[in-house]
Amino acid sequence: METIERARQYFVEFKMAFESYFNSYLNEKLKGLTKIDAMGQVLAEKIRDFSVSGGKRIRAAMVVLGYQAGGGNKPDDVFPAAAGTELLHSFLLIHDDIIDLSEIRRSQPTMHKMFEAWSSRILKSDAERQHFCQSMAILVGDLSFVMATEALTHVDLPAEIIIRAFQKLCAIGIDTVIGQGLDIVLPFEKEVSEEAVMQIYLLKTAKYTIEGPLHIGLLLSGANERLLKEVSKYAIPVGISFQIQDDILGVFGSEEELGKSVTSDIKEGKQTLLTVAARKLGGIDCKKRLDLLLGNPQISLIDIEEVREIMRTSGALDYAHSYVKSLTEEGKKQLKELSINANVKQILEGLADYIAERTF
Repeated sequence: METIERARQYFVEFKMAFESYFNSYLNEKLKGLTKIDAMGQVLAEKIRDFSVSGGKRIRAAMVVLGYQAGGGNKPDDVFPAAAGTELLHSFLLIHDDIIDLSEIRRSQPTMHKMFEAWSSRILKSDAERQHFCQSMAILVGDLSFVMATEALTHVDLPAEIIIRAFQKLCAIGIDTVIGQGLDIVLPFEKEVSEEAVMQIYLLKTAKYTIEGPLHIGLLLSGANERLLKEVSKYAIPVGISFQIQDDILGVFGSEEELGKSVTSDIKEGKQTLLTVAARKLGGIDCKKRLDLLLGNPQISLIDIEEVREIMRTSGALDYAHSYVKSLTEEGKKQLKELSINANVKQILEGLADYIAERTF
């Protein structure tokens, strides 16, 4: 589709421009932290290496697109705020990988796994090494969050505008942490509703990945609350569709393309639209099998394939795909009502379609 190609081309060009800025920005921060202490260098190098190792830069692009949607005409001026959203993303991913006990992120070892070589030289027991690695990773994540908030101070705009954007960045973090808490607790619930899963999708993805960064850009452009609310009508359904598609890929995707495990969601017993729909549509036998298989860290590849087959035959996979399509169309419908830059509107339309069709 033409809109998808236009959006894809925009993101390719944006990423090239932003990546150059982001690398320079992180290297400057590295110099400053190294002057404090050698430990500052260790932590900053890890943040830099992790943050530039991959990622789609969707959140950074959303900041710039929001800025342009609000009438801003110097996108480079808000690159520091875009960097802030990426550093917030790094912070959340690092801590999320500890919570999930994940070992791979962006086809590289997760942050706590990165510290294993160091820990093996100074510690003997497995328990000590695990605690050391997780502790160091937590600190890297903490520093990444501090750097995320500090990044906004580099935007050359009036203080009252920066404060509003800063408040939005903090709100994104709060929503995501609450959503993560719900996500951790949900597998222990006896019955999981679709509404509960959607609440997690809203807080943990839609507000964090699409709405929040767009709002930061809009606020930096001087946009009013009315425009922010109108943009949310596009951002929320598209953001939720992003997470549903992510969950589909987390079970049925390619590990090589995704750069992360496609079995971890099953092993963790993650509650998603797929699992809720499979229990509801598959009948009592499917429910019993899923209750037995999901959340087993030692689950076999044969049993993992059985989970996938249950999701297919029960109709859960088709249900999730139809949900993505419906949300995408809703977002695009709301987008048409917006009085914003026509070029930005086309890119956002293409993004909605791309999210629905992406394979990584």
